[in-house]
Amino acid sequence: MNFLSIFDTPVQAAIISLRSNWLTKFFLTITKLGDAKGVITVLLLAILILLFIKKRLETVVIMLSVIGGHLLIESLKLLFQRPRPAITWLTFASGYSFPSGHSLITVAFYGLIALLLFKHLKPSYLKKILIILFLLIPFIVGISRIYLGVHYPTDVLAGWFSGFLWIKFCFWIINHLEQQKQ
Repeated sequence: MNFLSIFDTPVQAAIISLRSNWLTKFFLTITKLGDAKGVITVLLLAILILLFIKKRLETVVIMLSVIGGHLLIESLKLLFQRPRPAITWLTFASGYSFPSGHSLITVAFYGLIALLLFKHLKPSYLKKILIILFLLIPFIVGISRIYLGVHYPTDVLAGWFSGFLWIKFCFWIINHLEQQKQ
C-alpha cells in the first residue's frame, strides 16, 4: 500500500458507498459544470456580462483562467501520469487521473467569478448567495468525480489546490494591471 492509498482508499470507499439512483443522477448533472461544454457555456455568458458592464480587463483574465487552467491540467497530468481508479466508473473519463481537471478548472473559473462578484457587487443578500453558490460548485464537482469513480480523493485535492494557486495568479494579474492603469 502506497502513501496516497492510506488516504484515498477509505475516503473513496465511503463516498462510493453512498451510491444510489437519485444521487448518481445528481452527480452526473453536477459534474457537467466542470466539463468543457459546461465551462464554455458559463464562460461565454460571463464574457457577455463583463463586456456589457465594460470590464475588459476582467474579460481577458477570466478567459486566461480557463485557457491557462486547461494548459496547467494537461501539463500536470503528463508530469504525473497517474492511472485512473480501477473501480466501476459511472461516467466516461479519458487520460490520466492526477490532478482532477474538473476540480482544478472549477476552482480556477468559478472561484474567479466569486472573487469578481465580491469585488464588484454592492453588499446584498444576492451577492452573498451568488458568492456561496460559485464557491460551492468546485466542492460539489470534486466530490462528484470521486463518487462517479473516475478520480481518487487526492486527485481532487490536488486539483483544488492547483486551481487555487492559478486563481491567485489570475487575480494578481487583475490587481497588478489595474494599479498600472492608475
